[in-house]
Amino acid sequence: MALWDIIGKACEQPVYRFIGGKYRERVETRYWMCDKHAEDQAEEAVKAVKAGWRAFKIKLGVNPEHDVACVKAVREAVGDNIDIGFDFNGSYPAGKAIWTIKKMEKYDLSHIEEPVDSYNIDAMAHVRRHVDVPILCCGRGRSTKESILELVTKRACDAVNLDLCENGGFLETQRCAAVAEAGGLEASTHSSPGELGIATAAQLHLVTATPSFLEPGDSSYCKVLPPSEDIITKPFRYENGTLTVPEGPGLGVEIDEEKFEEARRRYETELEKWQHIRGRDPRVPARQFYYWFNYPDKYEWQATPMAS
Repeated sequence: MALWDIIGKACEQPVYRFIGGKYRERVETRYWMCDKHAEDQAEEAVKAVKAGWRAFKIKLGVNPEHDVACVKAVREAVGDNIDIGFDFNGSYPAGKAIWTIKKMEKYDLSHIEEPVDSYNIDAMAHVRRHVDVPILCCGRGRSTKESILELVTKRACDAVNLDLCENGGFLETQRCAAVAEAGGLEASTHSSPGELGIATAAQLHLVTATPSFLEPGDSSYCKVLPPSEDIITKPFRYENGTLTVPEGPGLGVEIDEEKFEEARRRYETELEKWQHIRGRDPRVPARQFYYWFNYPDKYEWQATPMAS
């Protein structure tokens, strides 16, 4: 990313012009939501829909009872015309994944991401053959062109969730998307709650220039809130759940040195306070260890002007 940024700045051109040009004006995103109690997921989903999002990536994979309750709650809260997709993070063996997904089918899911560990492509294919919900492959199963080709030949999924960092940068990720497209798989982009403006900009350049990204991309940028705030001079703003690629040279973003220094200060002195705290929500009878996000004293997400 840094080298492409240098090249773009030297040529006074945005990166997307070097990797295919502007295929789309705006990039549709999925609202990223962590795993929590069903009522809390439904409440946050309603707020996101009111702010303009039409698609979701929601973490599950705690236990079947909890997972089905969350799917039911979110679907009933947002209505029928919103894409709700859920990520199991490879938490289940194939049999239990099938059993759980079958209970969810009536709620019209847009996809299930990584129902089993995607490294086991045969298990992914087994799940796909037995459920009526599209399967999205993330994780190790989509990390190379060769593994994506295996997904295609074994008919293990319906789409792949690609990541610039994990798939090898702009050009190699485009090659991975081309293999997926040739094999009849749709592509989207992966996001975790950690990207700031630099990584978000890179993702936008990639999707803007690559026609085969037909599904909304994951976007955790909605989580960049006080006190974590972005470190670029002009933070991104959503418009009806979409983002626009920066038009400046290179990646099109610049570091705000004061914000960067403040972020470094917080990291060095307040990390224990603001890091993700692992622990179960007592309302959920989890049968396995999983993560819950707990931000002490953190503001509500809608307090930020970035979620316009």
